[in-house]
Amino acid sequence: MNAPSAAAVPPYPRVSPCRHCGLAVLRDNDGNWIHASLSYACRDRWGGVAGTTAEPAPPAPTWAAPTRWSGPPPRSPERGAGSATV
Repeated sequence: MNAPSAAAVPPYPRVSPCRHCGLAVLRDNDGNWIHASLSYACRDRWGGVAGTTAEPAPPAPTWAAPTRWSGPPPRSPERGAGSATV
């Protein structure tokens, strides 16, 4: 069979969604990615074989997103509440 690809080196979870078709993928006994349906090839929604093979989606980013919006920036002193600029 094929050797595991170098692109699949990051620490992926044991089961991940496929980056091409979204089905669950996991590693076979040789270390290659395979769909949970035991198919190496991706399939479209009608069951036809697609031109891609099982490959995990990249892991989610580890950076923390802001929890809430902090609002608009404060007004500068030159443009106070009484300015008549239109």
